[in-house]
Amino acid sequence: VAFKSGGPANHEHADRNHIMWKHHGERLLNDHVGAAYDRRHEGWKMRGTRAHNAVLLDGKGHPYVDGIEGTNDSKAYANILQYEDHGEHVWWTSDASSSYILDNYHAHQVLRTVLFAKPDVIVVMDQVRFRYRPQTVDARFYPDNADTEAGLSVKGNTFTISRPKAQLHGLVASDTNARPRKARLEMDDEERNFPCIEVHSDEALTHHIVTVLVSTKGAKSRAPKITVEQDGDIWNIETRGLKATIRATTREPQITII
Repeated sequence: VAFKSGGPANHEHADRNHIMWKHHGERLLNDHVGAAYDRRHEGWKMRGTRAHNAVLLDGKGHPYVDGIEGTNDSKAYANILQYEDHGEHVWWTSDASSSYILDNYHAHQVLRTVLFAKPDVIVVMDQVRFRYRPQTVDARFYPDNADTEAGLSVKGNTFTISRPKAQLHGLVASDTNARPRKARLEMDDEERNFPCIEVHSDEALTHHIVTVLVSTKGAKSRAPKITVEQDGDIWNIETRGLKATIRATTREPQITII
């Protein structure tokens, strides 16, 4: 599991709070390879937030350079607010608010908390607050599709990403009617196809979106049981040996492993 927080740097992408995950020999949450260095090329779109496993506000990502001077560093920052390592359970919270507010005045808070229950469960909580105008939130999840063998399916608030050696099973819970749907990176290049699962919410001032991801070995493995129940500001999560609660606060969420 890898995660992108921190400050800008030369040759970077617009990828704050982007998550990657490789398990069972498959890149289930992928970091695309082959982005263009020339802004006039279609592959330049691969540098934007829309091309990453990150969050879109009102359908837009956080700012990036215009490319006139190449891939110089941008003004986007994200900061780790908490990091706890308990061996089999690791979690952290990253604040990317300062990145999104550059182009979206209403983006008051953009937090992503990740709980990794080794080796096959990841819980992602996205907390987004807007100032005055309600907006939608989208969270994208891209598998590796370089060999065109990734398969995506959606049913209600659940989804499955299939690869030849593994599957990724997801369940979405939220307080803004967020639901998964199939999408893709908007490119005209027919030789490049980047499908993804996009968790899309209704417009609201405050969003809490919980996405539970469980990996299983094999292309046709059975989906595990996943339950998420909300009780006020507490989210109760249970699946595959993980039983945890996440209390949503105005800063970093409080996580308890039961």
